[in-house]
Amino acid sequence: MVGHFAITWVPGANTDAVQVLIGYSVVMLYVVSGFTLTWGLTREFDERGTVALRPFFLRKAVRLYPTLVAFAVVTTAHHTLNGVDVPMLRVASIVGLVGNYYNGLALGDATRHAVGHLWPIAVGAHFALAWILLLRRDLPRRGEKQLAVILGVIIFASLMLRAVVYPQFTELSAAYIYNATETRVGEMALGALGALLLRIGQFRPALYRFLEMRWLPVALAFALVVSLSRSTAYASGPGHTIHAALTVALMMHALHRPKERMSRLLSSQSLAFISTISYSLFVWHLYGISLQPLFADLPVLLELALTVGVTVGGAGIAYVILERPFRRRVATWR
Repeated sequence: MVGHFAITWVPGANTDAVQVLIGYSVVMLYVVSGFTLTWGLTREFDERGTVALRPFFLRKAVRLYPTLVAFAVVTTAHHTLNGVDVPMLRVASIVGLVGNYYNGLALGDATRHAVGHLWPIAVGAHFALAWILLLRRDLPRRGEKQLAVILGVIIFASLMLRAVVYPQFTELSAAYIYNATETRVGEMALGALGALLLRIGQFRPALYRFLEMRWLPVALAFALVVSLSRSTAYASGPGHTIHAALTVALMMHALHRPKERMSRLLSSQSLAFISTISYSLFVWHLYGISLQPLFADLPVLLELALTVGVTVGGAGIAYVILERPFRRRVATWR
């Protein structure tokens, strides 16, 4: 969202730096999703001795689809009323959770319909489907260490496909390499690996000594900034994996040292609110940005503040109408 705002407000912002920022936001989304998914599933396993599939899939469907379908309907109607062709295959691909492959295979003009930015939802859904089945089968039989090894293999394979195999040995486009599940799943696997490592007893002494280092967040943040400052070609190759690894390390440090300044910032009420409405904010934010011309005659900072406020407020309203009622209903599904 910050990248989309930068493209709107900063002259000449549609550059490598902004594209890297947008790319990193996707990486962060994957890392957080993989971590929280794994953390929740392993806690359920601790409590119940298994992971229930049917409630999980029902919760996921109810979480995703009311907002997703509402956005697709509103956006399609908006385009139609404004005389813009509606690429229904694109809309179907987003709702059908294969929008990343629609983008990657260049089945249409990605800029002509506002649902195009929702393609990361498909990658997350693909990983969640495969990971819960694998975790449910192998956690009781093989344990967390073996699952961590499997995640390591997934991370390495995804990196090799994105950085070596596809660019050098196939004619697949850069768009496909950027969007495909098999090239991006490693970032979610890194988030999942971070959650598992915090649980594996044999790793805890060395891991905790590492996480106790007070200079660690500064070093990780510096390494992340340096890595993000490199080219988009680097980001599309090893960069996404390096960014994901540094991000998950920062998350693990924050969880391990809850009294540190960064941990207190991440647990603040304002960020907790943004976290609560984050899905609606991700889905609907382009509509908030589109209202920017209404404030164009105002001072730039006021214009930006009003547009951000309208965007966040609109996402909050969408959350209350489309998400919260369903979340409350399924909160007790086990």
